[in-house]
Amino acid sequence: MTELQWLKQLEAETRGLCATLEHEQAALRERRLGVVMDLIAEKNSAVARINDLLERLPRHAGLQVDPVHAFLAQLESEQRAEAQMIWARIGRLAAQCQELNQANGATIALLQEYNRQSLALIFGHRRQQLSYGADGQVQAEVGERLLGAI
Repeated sequence: MTELQWLKQLEAETRGLCATLEHEQAALRERRLGVVMDLIAEKNSAVARINDLLERLPRHAGLQVDPVHAFLAQLESEQRAEAQMIWARIGRLAAQCQELNQANGATIALLQEYNRQSLALIFGHRRQQLSYGADGQVQAEVGERLLGAI
């Protein structure tokens, strides 16, 4: 794989991660949690592929303090201009991925809080005092009823 091919592959993988995060955001908004779980696996796979590509960078650029700029500097001038444009697009995509990931994380935190509050409403604040009867059914303490129980 040439240097430009490597950079284009990194851009494609970053673009794919961004698309996955956008799909995750839509699925979270629509509360399609099964889809979210599939997208999390897809997202983890994309991140692993990006990390694999980034691990190859030091072999191209040597062990520099700033390997990307060293990598770009070693290219011939006609390749350098294209590579710099690709790298700039990767930077913008990475920033977009970070924003989406933070927004999705905040949405997940809100959904978790909503679920916690819903469970507290359903089971009451004394949830830890629920027990199971001999028949395996949840039983409330004496004098309490579970919501929906007869």
